[in-house]
Amino acid sequence: MDEGTGEVLSRAVLARRVDWCADLVAGMVSGLLAERWNADDVEVLASGVDAGGRKLPSNAWMALRRLGWTATAAEGVKVNDRVVRMAQEQAGRALRSAWWRAGLTGGVLLRQLCCLSAASERGSLGGKRPERGRGGPVTCCGAALRKGTTPVGGRRGSS
Repeated sequence: MDEGTGEVLSRAVLARRVDWCADLVAGMVSGLLAERWNADDVEVLASGVDAGGRKLPSNAWMALRRLGWTATAAEGVKVNDRVVRMAQEQAGRALRSAWWRAGLTGGVLLRQLCCLSAASERGSLGGKRPERGRGGPVTCCGAALRKGTTPVGGRRGSS
């Protein structure tokens, strides 16, 4: 229903408005991600605490607001706060998942490097797969990837 006229909207008009809103939110998300997609900001969000040491809310949009990270629409476009929250939630989820994806990717790469390094030291790279056993590459890498550490060995949330 059109709020101004009270008329019921046709499906085509409703679809155009939904598309416009989705494009608007996507643009707001892109802007926020472009501003915050860096290691420092991703780590701040992943730490789970704000500058005052308070626990961040589990809702991504609320956590971003607590940190003062806002999503804005294009100049001259006024949007409802629900639209802003949708953009902040989407961007916040992407930023939070970036921390975990980076950790997983780093862990896989570290393990592969350990395996290749151990195989190279044993001279077993001549067309053979590295051995996987007690005291081999798996142990090497397992020690490097303890729970609660980043792929580079730092503790999550520390500076």
